[in-house]
Amino acid sequence: MDRTGHRARKGQRRAAGIALSAAIAAMVAVGPAAAQDEPREAPFGDKVSQRIPFYHRAAPQVATSGPLGRLGMIEAKAVGFRTVVSLRPKADEGGNLETMARFTKIRFVALPVEGALPSEAQLKRLAAILGETPARPVLIYGRDRDQAAAAWALLRAMEGVPARIAYQEGLTAGLRGRAGAVRERLGLSKQD
Repeated sequence: MDRTGHRARKGQRRAAGIALSAAIAAMVAVGPAAAQDEPREAPFGDKVSQRIPFYHRAAPQVATSGPLGRLGMIEAKAVGFRTVVSLRPKADEGGNLETMARFTKIRFVALPVEGALPSEAQLKRLAAILGETPARPVLIYGRDRDQAAAAWALLRAMEGVPARIAYQEGLTAGLRGRAGAVRERLGLSKQD
């Protein structure tokens, strides 16, 4: 083999190596961006600790819980939530969790519910938040163990799910103490 042929092949190998390196670099650069666009899911309960109390996965991209603390906010981010919605009244909340949300780079939305159940306007706002693809998965938490579950049941009914099924979904999401008020709002009897 002459020197010209050897040099040509060496140049081809070098060009192929550079092309391969460029392709790998492009895949690495695009990979995380593509992964961010893929829909994520709320984790199942076995992936969440007691830092997120009374955790329930209500739907593939929605979960409910009781009141969060600072460590709960950190864990919410660690297990993949992109948005946390607080239903706690303004007087209960304080600024610590909103500050912690900014620190952990998780979206925090305060939707304070002053009474036992959210109003229709609050449910519409919650529906709008849940409808934003970049916001999901979403963790909804409340003042106590079932405030978020009550909101979930009422939201599902507002979306057109039959009242009995919406109520059952609320029970699945942790509805307990507010069950009677939710049944009444949905027009269900105690037998339903």
